[in-house]
Amino acid sequence: FFSDLAMPSKFRETLPLDQRKAESAAALKQFPLFVPIICESADHRSGSDNAVKFLVPDNCTVAEFLRMLRRQERCSRDECLYVFCQSNFPLAEQKISTLYQECKDEDGFLYLSYCGC
Repeated sequence: FFSDLAMPSKFRETLPLDQRKAESAAALKQFPLFVPIICESADHRSGSDNAVKFLVPDNCTVAEFLRMLRRQERCSRDECLYVFCQSNFPLAEQKISTLYQECKDEDGFLYLSYCGC
């Protein structure tokens, strides 16, 4: 299972680097206190292969982001939802801005994957 966590991003494979850089730069210019995130399902069985773009306040925690993702994906409260970055599970209390500084891609996006739901 853990080898699947490092699967390549479909968003990254679909759009050229210059276009992704331009998108993230525009988002950061317009919303400097937000972090541009691409979040994709890691569960091949779910049928969800669409990347979801988020602009998340930089003071948001991973736990708060999980709540946003849960609403977006319409997960019930009794379903588990996990998010990971570069095959690691970030701490729930970690700030998204810290995660962004540590893990952002060269294109300016923070790539997260999720499973569950």
